[in-house]
Parts: sequence; C-alpha cells; structure tokens
Amino acid sequence: MCTFFNIFGLKISSYGVCMLIGLYLTCFLAITRAGKRGVSKVDMLGVLASIFGIVIFGAGFLYVLVTYTPAQIWDYIKRLDFSFADGLVFYGGLISGILGTPFFCKLFKVNFCDLEASVVPYIPLGHAVGRVGCLLAGCCYGREYDGPFAVHNYLLSMDKTYFPVQGLESLFLLGIMCVLLFYAQKERKNFNIMALYLILYAIARFLLELFRGDAVRGAFWGLSTSQWISIGMFTVGGLIQLYNRRKTVEEA
Repeated sequence: MCTFFNIFGLKISSYGVCMLIGLYLTCFLAITRAGKRGVSKVDMLGVLASIFGIVIFGAGFLYVLVTYTPAQIWDYIKRLDFSFADGLVFYGGLISGILGTPFFCKLFKVNFCDLEASVVPYIPLGHAVGRVGCLLAGCCYGREYDGPFAVHNYLLSMDKTYFPVQGLESLFLLGIMCVLLFYAQKERKNFNIMALYLILYAIARFLLELFRGDAVRGAFWGLSTSQWISIGMFTVGGLIQLYNRRKTVEEA
C-alpha cells in the first residue's frame, strides 16, 4: 500500500497518478488505432475529452447515491459543502459515457463504428491501471484474508491483511482487453464490441464483488449495487448481440 508518491519533495496521490496513466494510455492507443481507420486525431481527441468529462460526472454522481442517504446529501448541499463528492464509482462513469457517446460522435462528426472499434478495446486497460491505484490507495479493498498475495491496508488495521481484489480485477481486465482486440479485428455491427465488453466485464465484476470487503457499494436483497448493475449490463449486452445476430441472418 502506497497512498502517496514523494516526488522532489511533493506528495502526489498514487491513485491520481494511476488514473492519469490509465487515461493517457487509453487515449493514446485509441487515437492511434482510430488514425489507422482514417479518423482525424483532432476530432477523436475532442470526442474523448468530452466523454471523459461526462464519465467523471457520472462516476461521482453514482458514488454519492450509493454512499449517502438523501437527507445527508441535502444537508451537505444546504451548507454548500461538496466535500461529500470525493469518490468515484466505475459503473456510474461507464453508464454516463455510453449514454453520452452517440451525442459527442454526432457533435464532432466521428463515425460511431470507428470510435467503438478504436476505444472500447482499450477501456479495460485504463481501468486496469486505475485499479492498481485503488490497490495502492487502499480503497475498494477485499475481505480479510491471510493467504498468498494478501495485502496490508494500514488505513483499516495495522495487523490484519486483506484479499488483493483490486489486483485480481486488473488481471481480469487485461484479459478482457486481449479478447476485445482479437474480436475487433473484423468489422462488427454497431454496439457489438461494446456488447461483448459489457458481458465480459459484468461476469468478472459480479464474481469479484464476492471478494470485496468495503461497504461503500451499498446492498439490496443480498447483492451489492455493482452486482445488480452487472446483471443489467450482462442482459443489455446479451440482447444487443442477439439482435445483431438476428439482423445479420435476415440480411444474408
């Protein structure tokens, strides 16, 4: 666990550094891939910057919803104290990004299929680096555990160890990226690559939630908020794949 990096006497958040590295890698590789498809790098950068803005908003919004009661949120707002919005939930960012992407594609005149094939395979890479930041910062931690690869979290306890669920998620995400890059080699119908990503990540996240130890995510009927969202994402991804397959058969 390493909450801060000390660089030239400056304390820099390890989580923030990992987020920036993940963002840079995703954008650089996506823009490079889009350029090979004939997409303007300037337009692509504009779309990605816009999507990133709405992703951060959505991630923060869902964090607030699952962390505080409506009464607590209203109390903070009345006092003009917005310190409660100090965390991010990945699924909130993903949902807002998906909803906003068609609008930004139209705004910057970027073909959605080109954007999807260029960006979606690298989303897991940026996410994987971000999860390393979670591991270093001690957030999104796993259950108490003293087996192989157990990690200390001094923010919680000086003597207990925990399951490295953040690191395991990073490995899963790198595997998902490899599958998506292979799948995206051929031209696909709109939303097909995104649908496969939703299916794969939903399965991984549902299982990983079983090893989480933090209570920030909220729970409902025995499942965490993220598990319920995973079920929804898996369903949406499956329906998109089925619809496109049926459409392909009808066109053949």
